[in-house]
Amino acid sequence: MTMTRFRLCLIVIVVIALLVSGAAFPSAHAASCTASVGEELVIPSPRGTGTHTCMISGALESVLPVCSRCTKITLSEGMLTLTYDLPEAATVTAWVYPEYTPEPADQVYYTAVNAASQTTLFRREGATAPQQLTTWGSESDAILSPDGLHLAFLSKHEGNPELYVMNADGTDVQRLTETPFSESTPAWSPDGTRLVYAANPNDQWDVYILTLATGETRQLTNSPIPDRRPSWSPDGAFIAFGTDSAQDGNVYRIAAEGGAAEALTTVGNNGRPIYAPDGTTITFWSRRDENGTDKNGVFMAEGYLMSAIGEDQRRVTHSIMNDFIVLWLPVRAGGPASRLLRVQTDNDTYRAHLVMAATLTDIPHLVVIPEVEGWALRTIDSWR
Repeated sequence: MTMTRFRLCLIVIVVIALLVSGAAFPSAHAASCTASVGEELVIPSPRGTGTHTCMISGALESVLPVCSRCTKITLSEGMLTLTYDLPEAATVTAWVYPEYTPEPADQVYYTAVNAASQTTLFRREGATAPQQLTTWGSESDAILSPDGLHLAFLSKHEGNPELYVMNADGTDVQRLTETPFSESTPAWSPDGTRLVYAANPNDQWDVYILTLATGETRQLTNSPIPDRRPSWSPDGAFIAFGTDSAQDGNVYRIAAEGGAAEALTTVGNNGRPIYAPDGTTITFWSRRDENGTDKNGVFMAEGYLMSAIGEDQRRVTHSIMNDFIVLWLPVRAGGPASRLLRVQTDNDTYRAHLVMAATLTDIPHLVVIPEVEGWALRTIDSWR
């Protein structure tokens, strides 16, 4: 056999193998499945275009379908149709969530983003239309004071990110810090007289405390590993924070008056601790379960709970998306003993879900924030 014939035969064999495997050209594909309301659908899908048709059972009043990697999603008379177009084989994930109906007393403060990557703050009361609170285009982290009257937040409209405070209705904006470095992630003391936050003088992130009446700042941590996202315990005694490490970040707590930090987690990559209203429990995210990867190849974060001293660590969210923010919601008369809000991201799409914390077995409800023209939900920062 000549070299030319050999090469020709080899090309034919490769082409046939590609056609058989479906890798040469995208192909149409269809599959069917069944699920109930609130159940996660995880469907391996081949490269190319296709549809999945799933029969959904359960109460279908006031439900919303959500899909990861879908180009179109429809729900009609209990039949969920998912359409996708994948550049390579991947997993298509979908849910049909009950919609959460806001209570008149609910006040939600959130950060929204526009197509130009500008951010601004909004407030929504009950089921009313959202109210835009800021207009500079670089605001985030709207943290409500314990008395509900003021918001601490970040803005970099005058340069690097600085701390600001304003009334909860967006009036009387005051700048709190003016430094050549960045501040981030403020949290209130229980009595509303101080803020704890992270700052990076000398390119090293540590935790600081600001006294509002005097403007005095005090450094609380001093570590070569970045200390970020502090949370103040309801009794005022401790501050929990996370170390910002790509591989082995952990959650610590330190006395608010200073001292040595105590590790609350030691396994996996963990961060963003938030104290429960009664101070007995802390939520945090963790990648310890290595639950799938995001678009950058980093393992997805899941929501966890633990006691205030780091015991009884357990996973409370289960999805193949990032559950980076797990907030405690206020307890309502006649409602569940406690509620969790998780803010979930699928690459750059953010969604918020309510999870009942009393049993941790209730079906999550999708929180619907009406989109203001040009502004999409980025994160929910505070809920009162």
